Amino acid sequence: MRFLRWWAASLVVCVLTFLLLLSQRYVPGGEVWCAGPLSSFPEDTWVEQLRARVLNTIERVLLANALPSVCALLSGVVAVWAGRRVGVVVGVLAGSVMLVVTLMQVLEMISFVRLLDCAGWDGRLPWLALLASQPLGYGVAAGLLGAGVRVRWRAG
Repeated sequence: MRFLRWWAASLVVCVLTFLLLLSQRYVPGGEVWCAGPLSSFPEDTWVEQLRARVLNTIERVLLANALPSVCALLSGVVAVWAGRRVGVVVGVLAGSVMLVVTLMQVLEMISFVRLLDCAGWDGRLPWLALLASQPLGYGVAAGLLGAGVRVRWRAG
């Protein structure tokens, strides 16, 4: 059961990162407006339409922040009650989901930096640090989960 501490650590990091999301309303600098195009792609592409549907809704907040915590919790439960192979497979899938969410948040941070290049950086570094903490937290959680998967595989 030594592998379980890695899953627990991953879950704790995910929950703390999720709770950090609540502090966004207290950090100034989140509202950034810029005149002019930021992309060389037309706005009517299917990627932009999909992004507008997904990224501007409450589901995006839940997807990008609650999903890694749920994955860490469920994969930990499966790792305890299932066999070694099933626990490892579910752990790898949960880690992959965490990495996809991390990538999504890195892309969001890059688009915020692009907005700052256009609108100005005055007083927006705390918000940028808060945005950077999200993918960092979930990336660390994915790494902890990966360590747990490795220990679970070796434990037998």
